Amino acid sequence: MNFYCGFKVNKLIRIILVLLFVAAIKPVSAQFFTGSQLEFGKNRVQYTNDKRWSYYRFNKFDTYYYKESHSLAIYASAYADKQMAIIGKRIDFKADNKIRFIIFKDLSDLKETNIGLLTDEQYNVGGVTHVINNKVFVYFNGVHHDFENQLKRGIAQVYLNELLYGGSTGSRIKSSILLAFPTWYTDGLIAYLAEGWNTTIDGKMREGIKTEAYKQFDKLSREEQGIVGHSIWKFIEIKYGAKTVADIIYMAKVNRNIENGFLYVLGLSYEEVIERWFNFYKKRYTHDLEKFEEPGVSFFKRNKVNIRYNNACINADGDLVAYVTNEKGKVKVIIQEIESGKKRKIMKYGYKLDEKVDYDYPLLSWSPRGNNLGIIFEKKKDNYFVTYDYDTKDRRIKVLGHFDRIHDFSYNKRGNELAVSAVKNGQSDIFIVSVAGNSFKRITQDGYDDSYPRFVNNGKALVWSSNRIDDTLRIIKQRVHRIAEDTLRGQKYSDLFFYDLAKGGNVLRRITNTPLSDEKQVMPVAYNTFSWLSDENGVYNRYIGRFDSTISFIDTATHYRYFTKYFATTNFNSNILEQEYSTYSGKYTEIVEVDGRTKLYIHEIPDLEDYSRLKLSSTAYISEETSKLKRSIVREKIRQDLLDKIAEGDTSKAVAKAVKKLVPKRKKRFKVVTVDQKNKPTTKSVDINNYDFNSDNKEDKSSQVALASARQRGPADEIRAAYNSRPYDVRYDVSQVVSQVNFNYLNYGYQPFTNPKTPIYITNNFSALIKLGIMDLFEDYRLVGGVNIKPNLKNNEYFLTFSDYKNRIDKDYTFHRNI
Repeated sequence: MNFYCGFKVNKLIRIILVLLFVAAIKPVSAQFFTGSQLEFGKNRVQYTNDKRWSYYRFNKFDTYYYKESHSLAIYASAYADKQMAIIGKRIDFKADNKIRFIIFKDLSDLKETNIGLLTDEQYNVGGVTHVINNKVFVYFNGVHHDFENQLKRGIAQVYLNELLYGGSTGSRIKSSILLAFPTWYTDGLIAYLAEGWNTTIDGKMREGIKTEAYKQFDKLSREEQGIVGHSIWKFIEIKYGAKTVADIIYMAKVNRNIENGFLYVLGLSYEEVIERWFNFYKKRYTHDLEKFEEPGVSFFKRNKVNIRYNNACINADGDLVAYVTNEKGKVKVIIQEIESGKKRKIMKYGYKLDEKVDYDYPLLSWSPRGNNLGIIFEKKKDNYFVTYDYDTKDRRIKVLGHFDRIHDFSYNKRGNELAVSAVKNGQSDIFIVSVAGNSFKRITQDGYDDSYPRFVNNGKALVWSSNRIDDTLRIIKQRVHRIAEDTLRGQKYSDLFFYDLAKGGNVLRRITNTPLSDEKQVMPVAYNTFSWLSDENGVYNRYIGRFDSTISFIDTATHYRYFTKYFATTNFNSNILEQEYSTYSGKYTEIVEVDGRTKLYIHEIPDLEDYSRLKLSSTAYISEETSKLKRSIVREKIRQDLLDKIAEGDTSKAVAKAVKKLVPKRKKRFKVVTVDQKNKPTTKSVDINNYDFNSDNKEDKSSQVALASARQRGPADEIRAAYNSRPYDVRYDVSQVVSQVNFNYLNYGYQPFTNPKTPIYITNNFSALIKLGIMDLFEDYRLVGGVNIKPNLKNNEYFLTFSDYKNRIDKDYTFHRNI
């Protein structure tokens, strides 16, 4: 982590030290490497070694966790149990082996592990099979919906691997040699089974079709190939039915050819399927793009593809903009003068690495007093809060040790408090943190996801985005056994809520209530007036709304009903990813994803009367989802009316016929609550599949039908009963099997380089390599053994290596011998 305040002095000292070191070096004898494969740079640092792993054992899976991820493990177990049945049914598959879920409290803990770090992997990959041990690693990023998607993707990937390559080690080795599927096929299928379609994927697909970048699959990144594959399977479902997907997979496996899978099931060649797929989406998105507008000219003249801009914000004077650039893990924090364009790099860290990139950190926010920029970043698993003074270049640093991970923050009007969205003990909640001290006040404490908090109305209230199902604050205290609380699930999409800090209490005021759209990034514009981003029409656009009230009724006191009048102010063809308002300067920033690049825009805040009030047209995807929702509402209303008639004793043939049309194939039972003369409620079940319309049901005439409107959110009874923690003991599984032609030595020794004119380099001849590797669940301990067999069966090589990567210092022990 580097701050550029004293950069010139530090750089000069380093240069002097390097020159002195080079001057002091004496001539030495050189060495050269006897093999052609050298390992370096592949290690991960474990900053803490205090994890004590335990696990829950279930019939279909095991869930591993440590103390900080305990509540997440309970949530994951309840959710995974239901999703395994759903995903298996979609592809007509039932797994033979158990899945092992390994739960981490955040991405930092996951990145510390040695999972996926195969340092003994050979470069000549022909014939290598890495056996997948049905392990699914998931972490919590503060959003339960993303956590659920990780679980579903893991289940889908394990099921797909077992379906295509078999369950045993031998069958996997055989299938991996004879059967290979392209990335778009497998990654797209996993996304199709796990996530379903949404506005984010729809937006990326629209951009790819618009630029025709998705025409050639081989030139796309892995993420883009996954999106393309997802859209292909979605297209097949729309045109030919969901059942067709499972048939295509099965035929591709049987024939060991993906083209035959399409040909035998659809009667179309692979080329014809791809052509129809592209024409389908081109027609769909061409119609969509006719309704929308381009975002305009960005703040930067050039926007690189691999650099992602985020967390842009403007100071109170309106002359400085701060933002973060992230180039595949290489992070920089830059402050730039808006008029002159002069930049100052105040922080940088990280490297370009081919692994999962953390785009959440660092977080930025300007204090309303002075040119002080607040920065929150993570280093060695600790959260640091830095206040950087642009004028003096001074900085103040303190540790925010109360939270596991911080997702967003903002200052109040006085600049002495922060509204923080953070994860603590597996829950994403809202806090108010003192800037000067270490104290904080907790506003929410439940299983719902709360994010993007902002002070409004001169700091007297808070607004934020949440997926909570109602407007009541519930304080769920931490306990050892809390299955009901840890399995509490919120809505799929988030709404906006208002909390009066002056009045307090446990009741929120709902600003929005949209069942099919997601609201986020709420910002104060004026008193009781807010701006936010919403995908209500299928694209994330900006909306402005005024929160108001009217008298509902009067008894001993006056009661008010609160409502929001809002309108759209943008009609972009690309999603707005972020926005940040600076009401002190009268400016705001927005970051929009255009043609695969993130672009920064800076605008003046207009008066409320000057905002464009737009009526947006919906995308084809949102129109379809809205139609589905309307049909389900109508169907449920008809069902409710019929059940009311049954409860009232209507036994007509018309009602009987209507019920039969609505009844699904599986039997469903509805509870009927009856009230007797003493007003004591009793319950009785009515089987609408076998209901006798000719029977005498006089007792049911006063019945009231009670249908459960909310879906089942808790775990099944058998899952609830199986929450019995067990300590984890180290166990080993086969990790790789290698059988290939080899031209290298097995040892990694060095030979002295004595004669520069005629060096002696002993090369290895043709040989057959057989190698077997095993490792533990967390890949901390690895044992690899093998033999290099020569054609003449002489001078064969044997080796055995044990690796211990558990702690901060990695250790390898190798035995090697030529016979």
